[in-house]
Amino acid sequence: MFDTESDFSEAHDVAGMHPGVTRKMKDLWRHEWLRHVGRPLTQPAPNICRLNEKYNQPMMRIPDR
Repeated sequence: MFDTESDFSEAHDVAGMHPGVTRKMKDLWRHEWLRHVGRPLTQPAPNICRLNEKYNQPMMRIPDR
């Protein structure tokens, strides 16, 4: 997490400097997620969006002349 208003280059990790605040923000986010969605957040299956099929195709070759 970065403060881009005063640190545009994102050189100072604000989350690392304030781990307690970061933990509170994560807990609040999870609480709000459960309140609005009603089920825990889970990691989607790797093939959920079928991008694996699209990007794991063999590379196209430029034909020899």
